[in-house]
Amino acid sequence: MRKVVILAIVMLMMMQVSASTRRALVIGIGKYPASSGWAVINGDKDIPVVVEMLTMNGYQHENITTLCNEQATKRQIRASIRHLAEISQPGDRVYIHFSGHGQQGVDVHGDETDDDNDNMDEAWIPYDAQARYVEGKYEGENHILDDELYNWFSAIKKKIGSKGHLTVSVDACHSAGSTRGAATEDSVCIRGELADGSRGLDAVFKAVRSWFSQDETPVPGNKRKLKWTVISACKSRQCNREYRGRGSLTTALREMAEQLGSMTGTQVRTKVLQWMNANLGSGVQQPIIESEKENSSFF
Repeated sequence: MRKVVILAIVMLMMMQVSASTRRALVIGIGKYPASSGWAVINGDKDIPVVVEMLTMNGYQHENITTLCNEQATKRQIRASIRHLAEISQPGDRVYIHFSGHGQQGVDVHGDETDDDNDNMDEAWIPYDAQARYVEGKYEGENHILDDELYNWFSAIKKKIGSKGHLTVSVDACHSAGSTRGAATEDSVCIRGELADGSRGLDAVFKAVRSWFSQDETPVPGNKRKLKWTVISACKSRQCNREYRGRGSLTTALREMAEQLGSMTGTQVRTKVLQWMNANLGSGVQQPIIESEKENSSFF
């Protein structure tokens, strides 16, 4: 009888594991509108690389959503992340990737206290965001603030629960004054004003108006609890380089795709740093890994 009970428990555990689903959202923007002030980069070319990496690690194509260039507006990115939260079930494993421009801005909620980012907000730049603050015309309403992302990701984590896992990878520049680079082979990211041959912005975005809906009240920084894994291509004040027409983080992760399923976030960060030192130059940029637990799995 005891053996029957044990067997039943094992079978139940196996059914619970098999019932979990791997879901992903892959966002890549390269061809920003000329009127936006953002340079053309290779974010859109990262999409098939990330999708291939995911399928190698058990993600099915029917569970991978992609948003490319003009599809990746703030409205659509928000809707897609919210949809992930709606359809996800306890125990699911969710992966979200963003390749595109990134920008720092003046902290509008007074919740940024990290010395490394100079008390500034960080933002993803969707297809419909402008590079310059123009009072009364564009005040940052289409920037996606870290405050907003925290709320969106928290909704997913709430659905998948403690047995689920959420991983976010960001192949974008978080520094004040740079972009990911130009859309050419072996291109590098250069700091400086927008001018012929330069690939960055020198000024921090003046301000980002609070466009939160009533259910998206910003959570104070000292009350935020990270319950997922985030890997970023570089520190908040660093330039993020491209490599042979692809994102540096995207390329590094693809290089180690076959090992990712058995690695912790910390191990992945170490390997990515080694790759960047070897291919971009020693100390050029340092990837950052943040996770609820030091030994959390990457996937």
